[in-house]
Amino acid sequence: MSFWVGVSSAAIFLLYATAVVFAVRAASTARTPQGAVGWVIFLILNPVLAIPSYLFLGHHRFRGYRIARQESERVVEALRLA
Repeated sequence: MSFWVGVSSAAIFLLYATAVVFAVRAASTARTPQGAVGWVIFLILNPVLAIPSYLFLGHHRFRGYRIARQESERVVEALRLA
């Protein structure tokens, strides 16, 4: 029985460690602040569902959108300063 307790404890630890890594990644790369908070809460509270969801729907699918938004913000800021 001790073996299975150790294995399940290790699996749970790895699950939560992965969720924390993805939560940090989501917080730093989300499109909006609301999206970042949503992903972080979802990943920490329910990693069993959130990790596959993040891998399928996460930030990598919106990378082009994020880059375009950041570029437009730079242009607007440059126009403001001019």
